[in-house]
Amino acid sequence: FCEGRKNSMDVQIFNIIFPTYTIKPVGTCSDVINFTKAFNKIDNTYAKAYGIIDRDYRDQAQLDKLMSENVFSYDVAEIENVFLDDAFLTQYANYKKEVVDVSVIKERVIEHLSRNKAIQASCYVSARINHLFNESHMSVGNTEYEVSQNFSSFISNVNVHEWYTERVLELERIIDNSDYRQAIRVFNNKGLHRIVESVFGIVPGSFRTKALAFLQQSIEAQSVIRELFPSPL
Repeated sequence: FCEGRKNSMDVQIFNIIFPTYTIKPVGTCSDVINFTKAFNKIDNTYAKAYGIIDRDYRDQAQLDKLMSENVFSYDVAEIENVFLDDAFLTQYANYKKEVVDVSVIKERVIEHLSRNKAIQASCYVSARINHLFNESHMSVGNTEYEVSQNFSSFISNVNVHEWYTERVLELERIIDNSDYRQAIRVFNNKGLHRIVESVFGIVPGSFRTKALAFLQQSIEAQSVIRELFPSPL
């Protein structure tokens, strides 16, 4: 099970790199988690379900918990980022017979992350709050006072300033170290492909389609992308 709908980018990539699996898009990440859990509860000796979701700002503890339930994420922030893998970009440049310095793309992505640091940290905090509310439950109260107390206790787990500061420091470390691998792992920004298009000199908005076509025909590229997924898959 994966996010998206029929013929979405997720589905097209997974059909290429996991040809022995039946790929079923079911909508949101919550849908993927629920479908996977429900399917694996069925007494079924013929098939096993796996879920694949975006990292979506989840921390490692959340990802580990999901893995124990057969739900996995890939080693980039969102599915579009698999095409930003530097080894994939190098192979694509060779395929197009173009002399392209991939390091320029990497530098520009880091620069773009630096300019968007505050937005990225804010999105991280918002997502973390959503995950907390989705995955936790407030204790039941028998009186209005108890409900109020339980609610206060529940929201005390939210520390916007602390989480924001921690995320900014993490992003600054990535930026200062020019850690491209970590950048595409945490940077949720669908506009990053425009950087690739600019460096390669291709029509804006066309890289996804071109990259997908290349992935379809290149066994080597498929191996590179598959490395971004957990070994159980």
